[in-house]
Amino acid sequence: MMKRRWIMIGMCLILALLGHSFFLYEYTQGRYMTGDGDGISQMLPFKKLLYDEYVKGNFFYSYQFGLGGGTYTQLGYYFTTSTVFMVTVAVVWLMNALHFIQSTDIHFWANAVIWLSVIKLTLILFIAYRVLLSMVQHRLSALTGAAIYGLSIVYFRHQTFWEFFTDSMMWLPLLVLGVERIFKTGKPAWFIAACSLMLINNFYFAYIHFIFLAIYLVFRYIIKLRSEENGWKVFWTLAVSTLLSFGISAAFFVPSVYGFLNNIRPPYDQSIPWFDLHDHLLFTSRVYLLPVIFLICMFLVPLYRNRWFFMFTSISVLLIVFHYSPKMASVFNGFSAPQYRFEYILAFTVGAVAAITIKHFSQIEWKWKKR
Repeated sequence: MMKRRWIMIGMCLILALLGHSFFLYEYTQGRYMTGDGDGISQMLPFKKLLYDEYVKGNFFYSYQFGLGGGTYTQLGYYFTTSTVFMVTVAVVWLMNALHFIQSTDIHFWANAVIWLSVIKLTLILFIAYRVLLSMVQHRLSALTGAAIYGLSIVYFRHQTFWEFFTDSMMWLPLLVLGVERIFKTGKPAWFIAACSLMLINNFYFAYIHFIFLAIYLVFRYIIKLRSEENGWKVFWTLAVSTLLSFGISAAFFVPSVYGFLNNIRPPYDQSIPWFDLHDHLLFTSRVYLLPVIFLICMFLVPLYRNRWFFMFTSISVLLIVFHYSPKMASVFNGFSAPQYRFEYILAFTVGAVAAITIKHFSQIEWKWKKR
């Protein structure tokens, strides 16, 4: 069992390296995996600043913010409460103390982006694989679905320009796993862990995930996957577990929200239409490119008898509609300017559809042959 797990981690690492092949080539040419704008002007300086403050023991207050300011409240939206960044700081500090690295200047963090990205994507792929495997019970299907999710363009776009955005791609599958564990066993441990990590890491993406969770539960209750499920019991378990998660994460979540609410930003006062064909989701989208396999899956009519397939396909179609709705993009962005940052969720649901399709495709093929 353990050997098989390490084999799968190795396969996820290979997929992550293949996904980064373009960036690895550019890295050999002296270029960084960091986009212009926020990637250079915010992500790298903030990481260096926080690392320098953390190794000095300044975890909560820093004089680097003008006349001084709270670290959590000033940079809570970015890396301050990111568990991925905290682990990175610990590893970098240890490597520096052991003289494996000589400097932690801005160039070090620029060079480290691509290697940290490979490690993170490996984790995302493996987590998504394990979650999808728990649904489809088929390794190749689960790995394919995980690859469609993790290797989507939205990951590389977010990682290049806003590195901390991609952390949320680890917590999303775990959140779905937690919900399904409650439906199946009534035990909330996985949900509490996933929800707490989500709230600790970034309150903004926690907000996006809660919108998705509401959508997921609506479809989950309408399309009842198991006849023995007790809907009201699950609802109360989810409600209590969510409150516990807020309590567990309060020391991280509350200061971040406080800093956000006290950050003065001009209101977005332009009109936001409900519908706008602003790109082509199959060919020209800068945010997410819909895999053609999903269109094929949509027309496999016999598969709609499978309720898992029906549910994830329905959610995917709804999210595709949201892709063409600036109003919904505004809702996901806190009712501010339309930002299409939620589309990694579409990548996950499409990956789930593909995984379910591959699992049951042989059965469909057999029915066609019989006719």
